[in-house]
Amino acid sequence: MVIIKSVSAKSILDSRKEKTILVSINTDVGKFSASSPNGKSIGKYESKPYKKSLENDIKTLKEFKDYFSKD
Repeated sequence: MVIIKSVSAKSILDSRKEKTILVSINTDVGKFSASSPNGKSIGKYESKPYKKSLENDIKTLKEFKDYFSKD
């Protein structure tokens, strides 16, 4: 079983220089991260865009970071 050590989030700029979210997860087997698209591309296989409150979601993840950490 993978143990989550920490979770963090921050705002980054995508390829169009628009803000999106980057979430990083540090586990006992490595560090993983992913960002969300803004929804400008409309291709058949495109991911769903991130349409939440970016700053509020980053703040919420920071408030709950102790919940995700294993010490």
